[in-house]
Amino acid sequence: MGCRYRNKDLNMMKKLPFFFAVYFLEISVGHHFMQAFSQTNYWKRMDEVTVSESALILSMPSGGVWAATENGLFLTEDDGETWRLLIDGLPSFIPLRTPPLITAMTFVPHQGLFVGTIDHGIYHLPEGADTWGNVSLPNSWIDALACNTQGCLFAVTDGLLFSIDNGENCRSLEYEWELWPLIRLWISPEDRVFVLGLDAVSDSRTYLYRFQKDLAAVDPLYANGAIFINDLTFAPNKSMFRVQVQLAVPDLEDNSGIYRSDDSGDHWVKATPQTDQNSISVMTLDSSGHVFCGGNFSSIWKSSDNGDSWETVNSELADKNLIALEYSPNGYLFAAASGDGLYRSVHPVTYVDKKASQNEEKDMLYPVYPNPVQGNMNIAFYITSAKTVQLNIYNLLGQRHTAVLNGFFNGGEHHVSLNADDFAAGIYWIGIQTSDTKLMHKVVVLR
Repeated sequence: MGCRYRNKDLNMMKKLPFFFAVYFLEISVGHHFMQAFSQTNYWKRMDEVTVSESALILSMPSGGVWAATENGLFLTEDDGETWRLLIDGLPSFIPLRTPPLITAMTFVPHQGLFVGTIDHGIYHLPEGADTWGNVSLPNSWIDALACNTQGCLFAVTDGLLFSIDNGENCRSLEYEWELWPLIRLWISPEDRVFVLGLDAVSDSRTYLYRFQKDLAAVDPLYANGAIFINDLTFAPNKSMFRVQVQLAVPDLEDNSGIYRSDDSGDHWVKATPQTDQNSISVMTLDSSGHVFCGGNFSSIWKSSDNGDSWETVNSELADKNLIALEYSPNGYLFAAASGDGLYRSVHPVTYVDKKASQNEEKDMLYPVYPNPVQGNMNIAFYITSAKTVQLNIYNLLGQRHTAVLNGFFNGGEHHVSLNADDFAAGIYWIGIQTSDTKLMHKVVVLR
């Protein structure tokens, strides 16, 4: 690429102050240089992580990012500059030191990471630990994992299971399903559980179900011939997005792409980049609700208006088959390409104002874990500065049932374990009070 200037342009530049000359040069070169820069410097390859045919990427609230491939589980805590391979405690295929294929990952606050495997059940890595432990279903094929805001762990294997004790004991949710098997699982920020099932008769028809909030029944939401829903994502404004792939069936219209629902899945509208609508297969959202998507030999797209319009972010990976896309809390995009590798955007794709976030800090009472509870419950709270904290348990009438603590604490996160064996079955409120905050969370005690 080159550019030429006329003599009078150069003479004019000599007469201008230096910073005006630089500005003039930038305008003269034009935006083509900036486009070329973005095309050739947008992505950085993560050479320590290899990807063959499958990959999962999961970002953590702390800013760390996990990547699961056929070659192991990798963790970065510095935005991809370095990666650690963490497979100690996972079963290996003798004689190769290779972990089982990871099929699902989910993070439980204050408890750590849970992964589902093929034929080896669920494994758990506690926060701050380096060694995995098998928690349940040791000989099971786990298709999906998810956690709700109360710390309950849900798993799809031979049916739908849930656990309130980190997976040590799993209960089955029994329903008269119209389909078999279940193959996908998602939980919304409002703790609505969604499952995807496959019609075993036709083997090419899927059903999306939504559980009622009390898990007492399920509502069928969506069924479509030869459609596979690859992901379901929830936006901060309560909208939800699904990305689906059309299976190869002759004479059937291709309905691949992204769809949006503004009423928890009852109705859907198509919201897909028009140019690549039949190639989109992966998506992710940032904390502000911007939607990013990509797929099979397509550009990376971004929507800032709930999917109504799209702009191309970058097309550098347009010659690759993207199988995973994840936005990290520090503003970066991570993308996994089948048979190629893992990439990270060189710069944050959205601005994360960490200073503003710190200025907006406030006291917090985290959801009780587990909930419902039998035996011990874990209570955690965060205070912005040193202060006196009162923590009490109340019944439904607002009467104090148990005084848990009343004392002076330093700023930061604090944890309390409370045994509920002497509590009658029912609903209680956990209440925390400081000089400037009153917070409450509900907990259900079982017998």
